[in-house]
Amino acid sequence: MEIECETKIPGDESLVLLWIQENNAVVKRWKDFKTTWYIQALKQKLLEWDSELSLLLQKIQGLPSTVNSLPLELTVVYNTLLIHVNITGGFLCEHQEQLKNALYRVLLPSSRSDMSDTTITELWKKVLNAVHSQETYSALNRLAGLQGALWLAENQLEPIINLFHLLNQAPTFSCRKYTLLELIKAWKVPHQAEEEIHTLEGACHLKDILYTSAAFLQGLASMDAKDFPQAVDLLQEAASSLCTSKILSEIYTCLGWSFYKMAKPQTALQFWKQALSVDFHCLPALYHTSCLYSDMNRMESELEALTLLHTELENYCVDPSSINTFFLFRTELLLNASILSHYVHVPNAYEVKYLIANRYLRRNSAEQAAEHYMDLMTALLQESQPDSIYPSPAPLPRIPLIYLEATTALLETEKFQDAITVSEEVLENLSHIIAGLTSMVEAEASQETKSHIEWVNCVLWASTAHFLQGEAHGKLRNHKESVTAYTRCINLMTKVQFTDSGSFKASDHIKEHHIFTVLKASAFLGRSHQFLQIEDKKISLMNMRLALQAMQGFPGALFCLIGMLWKTEHKKIVALEFRRWRYQGKMACLLDQYEEIKMNLPLHLTVCIRKSFLLDKSLVQELEDYLQNEEKETITNS
Repeated sequence: MEIECETKIPGDESLVLLWIQENNAVVKRWKDFKTTWYIQALKQKLLEWDSELSLLLQKIQGLPSTVNSLPLELTVVYNTLLIHVNITGGFLCEHQEQLKNALYRVLLPSSRSDMSDTTITELWKKVLNAVHSQETYSALNRLAGLQGALWLAENQLEPIINLFHLLNQAPTFSCRKYTLLELIKAWKVPHQAEEEIHTLEGACHLKDILYTSAAFLQGLASMDAKDFPQAVDLLQEAASSLCTSKILSEIYTCLGWSFYKMAKPQTALQFWKQALSVDFHCLPALYHTSCLYSDMNRMESELEALTLLHTELENYCVDPSSINTFFLFRTELLLNASILSHYVHVPNAYEVKYLIANRYLRRNSAEQAAEHYMDLMTALLQESQPDSIYPSPAPLPRIPLIYLEATTALLETEKFQDAITVSEEVLENLSHIIAGLTSMVEAEASQETKSHIEWVNCVLWASTAHFLQGEAHGKLRNHKESVTAYTRCINLMTKVQFTDSGSFKASDHIKEHHIFTVLKASAFLGRSHQFLQIEDKKISLMNMRLALQAMQGFPGALFCLIGMLWKTEHKKIVALEFRRWRYQGKMACLLDQYEEIKMNLPLHLTVCIRKSFLLDKSLVQELEDYLQNEEKETITNS
């Protein structure tokens, strides 16, 4: 065993006493300050104390270490690290270097070899295996706790486990492999109540926070590995230990997420409610609750949660009184924000506003949807979106899609002129992009697949804007303008050709192909309606047939064609065909096909064209009556 150096320097005792007073004065000012709870001045005070302790450490380390000075030096290193970690918001490489240098200072007097290449793990082994005074050993334990925290923050579990095996030094700990939590719990921190050299944070508190942090971080690692039962056990351990209300609410949020993934929605909801009861500003719990209600098709509850979340996001500001400054060592300092980002990150206010508008549109509450879409578009024009270094769990769709959904909501609320204006915005912003590539041939020549897809998206958005303008003009009885808008929609879509080979294969882009097909069929059908309004039945009929040609079995076109033929051609032929469709179940089949196709359609198209797929009830009744009369005549004649 290495023996601590007995070297003494003349006058060192009086210097040590003076330095102890300087250290204790800083600790006293911290303890006095935290009772005032004046959070706004905290950072400035920390910088002042950091400067004072750093100067004190320079003076101490300007002389060789001695038996008398080592406890003080190690304690000042400990206090300095605690303050600096708070200033930087977490552990840095320079903190590891400070710990390493402190260990050198402990070993240097008794070492006869160069230790410059010795690893930090080996240094700790040498230091903890040596014999020290009670004061030095106590100070080393506190530094070891900070070393463990630094390694934990870097997810280096093996060196922490080895370090705590050394700290426990019990024979039983060599008998089997103990978990990190067991080792931390077994760590018997030295009693320091009567120590002359004061610390900013006691070793017992250090132990408790290390235990909480280790349990929480390992629980998060289990969540990442999708081992949710293990995650629940670890997170519940973390929740039962010492932590701030912010961390506790985050632990409950993660517990809720784990139970959600274990298909236990009611338990998940209970934990998210607990998270909100601990910290009402725990917005991730509120967001996850809205997602769960969405999965459960409880749209009213989902909207309530989203509305509350949006209000909180708009009004959110850090309340100084809610920040726990009582402890300098906290779990927050060990957590890398990226580790938590997937589980406790929320959309911004714009993204939540979009979700609210979208949900209202989905449940056919067009009035509320239109109001929220207009608010969102106004906000996007006036302000830029806040930057975030982490991916949003609900990013905004592309701006043209937001405008197209807004147009649809305005159409549903019969604000036709507003709908035309909003869709015109889409066309103006896309015109230069579409003009850049006038045909698919040019797009193929560019040899950029990403460019192809972007161009096709722009064509689709512009075509949809023309289609929606056609719908709006039709409702305003501007039949010629409506026909023109539908025609522009159809002509623009002809620029994209889905083929069996080439750059844009239909088999590779099934979703886009479905959207183009339905949109084209709907545009032909819309144009047919307008020609019917201006009593050009021949052209109207032709457009109905073109709609069916664009998409065979298109329910809307087929039902409209039935109605047109019933009024203009032989009723007997239509009635016989209707009977065949009815008895063979073809109508139900067509509607089932549409339900499958609808899954690939964007919301603005689903809402806008759904009415076109319905067979007029009065016409169905006429056809039924016609068939019954035919059957009666057949029976009578027989």
